[in-house]
Amino acid sequence: MKKIIYSFALIALFHTFAPCVQSQESYAALVNVDGKYGIIDEKGNYIVPAIYDFIWGFDENGYGNAVIDGKTVIIDKTGKIVIPAKYDIVRDFLYNGDELWAIVGNDDKYGFIDITGKITVPLIYDEIRIFAGNGLALVKINEKYGYIDRTGKMVIPAKYSKAKGFAPNGLALVCINNKWGCINSKGKLVVPAKYDYFENFGDNGLARVKKGDKYGYINKTGKVVTGMKYKFAADYFQNGLARVEIDDMWAYIDQTGKVMIKLKCDYAEDFDEEGMARVTVNKKKGFIDKNGKMVIPAVYDDLSYFCENGLAIVTMKGKKGCIDRSNNLVIPVKYDDITDIDDKEWIGVTLNGKEAIYDNTGKLVANVAASRLATSIPYMPDIMSVGYNNKMGFIDRTGRFVIPPVYEAADDFSTNGLSNVYINGKNGYIDRLGRLVIPVQYDNAYPFTNDWRLLTWRIYDFSPTPETP
Repeated sequence: MKKIIYSFALIALFHTFAPCVQSQESYAALVNVDGKYGIIDEKGNYIVPAIYDFIWGFDENGYGNAVIDGKTVIIDKTGKIVIPAKYDIVRDFLYNGDELWAIVGNDDKYGFIDITGKITVPLIYDEIRIFAGNGLALVKINEKYGYIDRTGKMVIPAKYSKAKGFAPNGLALVCINNKWGCINSKGKLVVPAKYDYFENFGDNGLARVKKGDKYGYINKTGKVVTGMKYKFAADYFQNGLARVEIDDMWAYIDQTGKVMIKLKCDYAEDFDEEGMARVTVNKKKGFIDKNGKMVIPAVYDDLSYFCENGLAIVTMKGKKGCIDRSNNLVIPVKYDDITDIDDKEWIGVTLNGKEAIYDNTGKLVANVAASRLATSIPYMPDIMSVGYNNKMGFIDRTGRFVIPPVYEAADDFSTNGLSNVYINGKNGYIDRLGRLVIPVQYDNAYPFTNDWRLLTWRIYDFSPTPETP
């Protein structure tokens, strides 16, 4: 970290990764010295030397993408170079049948290699996608899209102006003369190319389509099951219902097109997993249930969906608070901002530039005279980082400093009990007693993790994406 940004928003982004299943690997951290990246262990020893322009993390098979002198190499977890620096781009290795293959690119041309570096599909395509379950991959060549098999043979001719890869149901969307239809793995049109918009089929076997200015839903044979009559239609059915707009009215229909709920409202949104949908009535927001009953009255200027902890943020007259699913007020509507609402245990609030922490029962846990309070972490809730007088330190749940605010920046402690800190222009790592265990020597540093996939942000799609409707 050049300088750790201690804001709720950034921490929330990190938390989005937290639910991933972590492996039992040893802990590692990405560091930067003199503009070059490497990976260290918990003692500060280099696992991967700091010689790379960047390291994109590792895939589930234990291979990482790294960039050196503008070329991409593949390394393993010992730092050994598996694929040398000969390609501009190397994507993650994925199983293609029983073999690991990766998309590679040079000079804007793409193909495949196997784990030995052998070219399995020549680098001749303008775009290329991974192989679908039916063994076919979408490619673009000479401004047209087609599909190849694992030998590189073009089995569905490159004749489409736009196309998508095959879905698990064995169907692919293709565009002919600016109209969308659907083909099977033989290249046969199973749904005629006559729609201006075509969404992929959902789990219920229905797809949203648009013709002219009207939406409807079709099945896999191309039969329109709801009629093409909606001014708007949701992408997918949720809880067996789809949100539509018809005749200046919002409604929810079932999979046959039967109207199950009619609403007199300004706007309606999709149902969540608990069967509640947000609606706007006379510019105020509330929630209905699956029967159309207003269970949270439309009295709020703004209203978030409910999070895992069962709370939603409400806004009234510019101030924010939290309610539960029964509309009980859990956190008073008096704060300038509320963040980290997705955290299962803690909620951050801001008032007059100062921040504090509530638990999800509405109990005020920490109320300190500190600015930019970084949230506590669910797996280590007894200590959290805070900013105070432009310095960072750590407080306990009573708001007492247990590590004094002496750092220019400080990240939350990782599960191995180490935090990367920034002081005098360099980064190092401290333990939970504030002892420096890895010297302050790095220009940039990232948190430790035992899931190498999370060493840093991943890049999942290097080749251009086909235009979609």
